[in-house]
Amino acid sequence: MFKTPQHRRFDIKTRYYDAEAEARQERMRKLKAEVESVHDGSEMYQGKIREGFRKYRGKKDHISRGQSSVRIIIIAGLLAAISYLILK
Repeated sequence: MFKTPQHRRFDIKTRYYDAEAEARQERMRKLKAEVESVHDGSEMYQGKIREGFRKYRGKKDHISRGQSSVRIIIIAGLLAAISYLILK
């Protein structure tokens, strides 16, 4: 008798592009193809792929930590110099 409203569906394609994720997927695809063509895809080779990605991620984290600490030191030095000049 009465028509009840149905919920509306919201389906939008994302427009975000992550170059690192794209590169990571491409490397993973190439490595898998290489492993399958040369070997039977055993656990040993899959472990090496995972280990390589962990090493890459560790390097990236280490570099960013060093850069952030340098920024903090520079900002602290600038704030100390400005406060010295103001309170002088």
